[in-house]
Amino acid sequence: MKAYLYISMTIVLVHYVLSEINIRVSGEIEKKLIASDQRLDELVYRVVNTRKILEKMDKKRKEKMNMIKWITKLMDDNDDDGQWKSNKKFKCGNSVEYIFPFSVCDGIVDCDDGSDEDNSTTCVNPVIEGSVWKGLPIYNKCNSDTCQNVVITILSTRRPHWFSAYIQIKARLEIIRILENKETRVETSTIVGAYSFGTQSLFMHTWKTMSNRIVLLAQFDGIYSDMCHGYQVHDTTMRTCAEYKFFRQS
Repeated sequence: MKAYLYISMTIVLVHYVLSEINIRVSGEIEKKLIASDQRLDELVYRVVNTRKILEKMDKKRKEKMNMIKWITKLMDDNDDDGQWKSNKKFKCGNSVEYIFPFSVCDGIVDCDDGSDEDNSTTCVNPVIEGSVWKGLPIYNKCNSDTCQNVVITILSTRRPHWFSAYIQIKARLEIIRILENKETRVETSTIVGAYSFGTQSLFMHTWKTMSNRIVLLAQFDGIYSDMCHGYQVHDTTMRTCAEYKFFRQS
């Protein structure tokens, strides 16, 4: 009888111990499964986030390449008579040395006299944020309308570290036109572009929302930073169809 009781108690004890072990093992396994799920969720998040970052980087890369191609086109396609002209190369001070505009104000001295990195003259941006420029027409052959005034307000400027020889610009353009029937029409648009330190030129994107798709360009003389010559150029032929004299109002 005692032996039977002893065996029964032993069986109960073993069953209890096995139950406790099973509970603990199950709990540990469950914790590990939960931890694995959390790590998997974190990994999925990182993969998705990395994909978004790569897509954003690819978009920026394409924007950079488009900007470089656009500026290069403006610099290369304006040699014929009667077309917009810009300084092709940067002249180093009073010497006979010339360098490529992309190398001006890029943080690396290329001219022997250091004039390509002079922060008091060469690398000064005349079209600062908040400045207002009023353009008075010299002639206009772009269309049958008569352009009276052009006002450009610089909304923002940004100098990208990957292309420091240029400053990206966003501006508001206001243009007043007198139509053939003598009516006045005011058009407003947001335009973007870039200022080149090497050529002292301002390139503004096509006026997509306006009646005539043209490009606005401006050339500074390197002496007077509060005035410049402006030009309207057809975005396809790159031929100049209007000329302005711009003065900074503020």
